Amino acid sequence: MAAPNAELTAELAEEEAELADEERMPSSTMTATDVIHQLQTLPPQEVAKVRDWLIEHDEESPELLAAIDQGLRSLEERGARVLTRDELENKVRQWAGKSR
Repeated sequence: MAAPNAELTAELAEEEAELADEERMPSSTMTATDVIHQLQTLPPQEVAKVRDWLIEHDEESPELLAAIDQGLRSLEERGARVLTRDELENKVRQWAGKSR
């Protein structure tokens, strides 16, 4: 009977060989449509995990940042200003009251 450490070493070597084989195999590619279809089969908690991951890994492109800057400059040119939380809450109350 082989020593426990020898058995473990043999198992690890076997797993490493299997991983190497998998790396050489061409992986199947999925389209965005495939991913969306798979997402539709997941429970809501799992979809939320995917959403959170996407949000966390979303990178802002230079085009998006430039558009944000342009929008901010446009607001400044029009005399827009930052509201305090209280001012915003009052405006929302006014708007809500007008819609009734």
